[in-house]
Amino acid sequence: MASHGCQQILRLGSHVVLSYWLWPEAFGVIMIVNVFLLGLRHFSDVGLRGSVIQNPRGDERGFLDTAWTLQILRGLLLGTICCAAAGPVSALYGEPVLGPLIMVSGLIVVLEGLFSTSLLTHQRHLALGRLEVLRLVSSTCGLAAMILVAWRHRTVWVLLVAPLVSAGVMLVLSHVVFVGTRDRLRWEKDSARELIQFGKWVFVSTLATVVAGKGDRLILGKLIPVSTLGVYSIAVKVVSLPTDMIVMITGNVLQPALAAQARRDFASMVSSLKLARRAVLPAGIFIALGVLLFSPVVVELIYDDRYLEAGWMGQLMALPVWLAVLGASVNTVLFSLGEPRPAALVNVVRAFVTCGACLGGYFAFGIAGFVLGTALGSLVGLVLLHGVLVKRKIRVWTADVGYSVALALLAVLCLLVPRLVLPDSPEIATTFRISLSVIVTGAAGTFAFFRVVAVVR
Repeated sequence: MASHGCQQILRLGSHVVLSYWLWPEAFGVIMIVNVFLLGLRHFSDVGLRGSVIQNPRGDERGFLDTAWTLQILRGLLLGTICCAAAGPVSALYGEPVLGPLIMVSGLIVVLEGLFSTSLLTHQRHLALGRLEVLRLVSSTCGLAAMILVAWRHRTVWVLLVAPLVSAGVMLVLSHVVFVGTRDRLRWEKDSARELIQFGKWVFVSTLATVVAGKGDRLILGKLIPVSTLGVYSIAVKVVSLPTDMIVMITGNVLQPALAAQARRDFASMVSSLKLARRAVLPAGIFIALGVLLFSPVVVELIYDDRYLEAGWMGQLMALPVWLAVLGASVNTVLFSLGEPRPAALVNVVRAFVTCGACLGGYFAFGIAGFVLGTALGSLVGLVLLHGVLVKRKIRVWTADVGYSVALALLAVLCLLVPRLVLPDSPEIATTFRISLSVIVTGAAGTFAFFRVVAVVR
């Protein structure tokens, strides 16, 4: 949490600095590049990380070397695709600079393909200390390099400096810091078969996940001007600062922990899941309330007038944020059990619903309807996922309902009660609303803190 929190704060700080040096169109263009790159990563995801974490052979050298060989081949393939797709994507969005940006961004995935498998084994055994230090160091180096370059050259190209430098530093550190048996090229048929068997459903699941969770940027890129897309990207940046913390913890901590327990005892895994959610869900309420009540204030304080509309966009994203928190803590269960197929099918349905709801919402209500469409897709996916878990005798949906009702009541208390009590005094009502929001959000944060402490103990 400390490492990821520092990284997010550094990223937000650098993003704010760049927002004064660059223009909204630059952030809109780079958002398209980032989503395209993320889509490629997921499109070719063969489940190496999940397989190493879940598979009983995850510590065997032959298994790891085969995984590393697959990882390198995947990186080279993605780099080639970036070069080939640069021209068509640039023509699709009518932005000439997109082509060269995508071509250069292909180098990032090539570097990532060379990362040491020690990063995966450390996640498998929850040895996160040095791993998080490496991530923090590489991220800091990338952001520092980006700020230095942007100080002299204020162009959209500086936004690629951070990921390129971070990937290069992480590549070197992953092979130098973690001493021991080194990775080498090897191909074991049995290992490759197990990796591919597990990975084929991970591929479907992650591809559908990126369409449902990140496809809104690509769709909006064709519906709205690139400058408005840049403002939308600011809202996403502000909202993702706390949300990514929950997603990171569930992915890097909860999934390996549940996988280790699932290999020993199913009942113990279910108990640990319920225990973890006693901390995750209260923290999620605190985050969702903060996004809902304070997004306009945060945007107004740290960005200039060109980005003010990101405030109300961020408020609307509170609902997708809450659903993301609910889904993050249960989405890892099926992968921990070594059952990616049902998770993949759920995510496919979610992707189709999300795309349809986003388009329908946009043409009916504009960007507001578009954002709420993403929430509808997440809700459908969450309901289906709980249905799958119930069949496996994992019943945790009641907690989702209870905490969702609590969040709705707190939101109504902060947003509607001041207007109902003081309908003829809008200025006093606004002051009352802000004061009440601070008190309620502070109380939710305090409750979440003590729940986390209790769970850790």
